[in-house]
Amino acid sequence: MSTSLSYQTTSTVAEEVRDQICSYINSLASKYEWWCEPVCFFDDPNYPNFVKGNTKLFLLIDDPAIDSFMAHADATKITELLADASKTFGVGWNLSLEGSPVGTIANGTLDEEASASLNSLLEICGMMGVDPMTLDREDILKSHVDR
Repeated sequence: MSTSLSYQTTSTVAEEVRDQICSYINSLASKYEWWCEPVCFFDDPNYPNFVKGNTKLFLLIDDPAIDSFMAHADATKITELLADASKTFGVGWNLSLEGSPVGTIANGTLDEEASASLNSLLEICGMMGVDPMTLDREDILKSHVDR
């Protein structure tokens, strides 16, 4: 699985606000150690004046339970950052996993559909017989320094 999380504002934003949103999120994101890829914004000529980004979530390591646990942690962090920006700048976000819509963020809140979709990333742990509650993100990062 090489799932990525895509995010796009629900409506257009002025260029100066777009720059502020990206700077704000990138500043907060720089304090976080990412498993695979950090938050990444880009210009899309098909969607001018939207804030749009995409982040790969899985490293595709030999342990799918660890990979899915860490993908979930990064996806959760991304949605927290987007929710913060939603509240701060008054923007909403559409979320997609591998191009399929999975929910929204509005008024700083992740909707139930998005929350359930992100939690589904942990299902691989259960399928592998691993309880995600027994895993520690910081320990995993230390044991996979060369990722």
